[in-house]
Amino acid sequence: MPDITGKFQGGLTLEISPRKEDLTKYVVGQMDLLPSFVTSSPDLQKKIKAEIPSVANGMFLLAARHMNELSEQPTRGDLESALHSLPTALDESYERTMSRIKSQGGKHQSLAEKVLSWVVCAKEPLYITELQHAVAVKLKESNLDESFIPPTKTIESICAGLVTIDQSNVFRLAHYTAKEYFERKHTFWLPDAGTMITTSCVTYLSYSVFATGFCDTDYGLRERLRFLPLYKYASSYWGDHAREAPVLDQQIIQSFLGRDKNVEASTQALLADTSRTFWPAHYFGSETSLGVKGLHLAAYFGLRQTASAVLTTTPSLLDERESTAVHRWYGPREAGMKLLGDCCSIKELCLI
Repeated sequence: MPDITGKFQGGLTLEISPRKEDLTKYVVGQMDLLPSFVTSSPDLQKKIKAEIPSVANGMFLLAARHMNELSEQPTRGDLESALHSLPTALDESYERTMSRIKSQGGKHQSLAEKVLSWVVCAKEPLYITELQHAVAVKLKESNLDESFIPPTKTIESICAGLVTIDQSNVFRLAHYTAKEYFERKHTFWLPDAGTMITTSCVTYLSYSVFATGFCDTDYGLRERLRFLPLYKYASSYWGDHAREAPVLDQQIIQSFLGRDKNVEASTQALLADTSRTFWPAHYFGSETSLGVKGLHLAAYFGLRQTASAVLTTTPSLLDERESTAVHRWYGPREAGMKLLGDCCSIKELCLI
């Protein structure tokens, strides 16, 4: 919490930390969450009550993480082994948790890594249904198969206590120290996060449900946003993730940008201010499309390589009218201006 403590520099401070007996009471209160072979063994409970307060270093959070780790042990032997090697620092605890997640293998590991990638790297917090749709996306599918949407309990449990749902129904990391840890370590533990998120967003926007293009009524757009909860986020941020990703699947991106109707639908969500009770009529009429093509979105997000590829496959977009449209819609955005230049000529893009 440096941003908070920084505001009180020079003032008197009083550090408050739990006593060992406070931690012991906490452990006793959480004992019922451990496997049945613990609750039926007084001597094992005694060991746990003695060990966890000793290694928690006066931190309830670390004690909670220890209890969570013990709750995952399948046998008494595994639990006793874990009990004698509990970490004494939060970073080490987070590292052990990530190692356990990585060691799961198969579908469990894949889902946990997807969830953590979205929670850690998303440009804004994701609501429950947004995250559920995000991790349910399957490549090369024309629509979302809702049978792959995981329950919230599964999402929380598979991430071993690293994520939680707050009072706003938003998925977040369970503690600010976890946020700080992943700010430093996410490229190590989640190296493919940017690529995965970009691909998932573009795949979502390529679904056939968007092939009808933009909605021409307030009601129609609201219903689309309601039933396709990742629609707004994917439209608003896919290009930002693409620009930052170390590796991109250009084939998937080009496929999306080549679908004019899907591009129109994405543009409408990108421009819509969902905080309003009513959106201006131009979000729904012909002005919404205004000749918006994949090239315009590539320029908007400052994707030089992608824009160049679009021009290579679609030379007709060199028409000067299209250039004017790009500047009118996306010129004010800094990334778009860097890409297009002050002359606003798409043709120059090929020469950069």
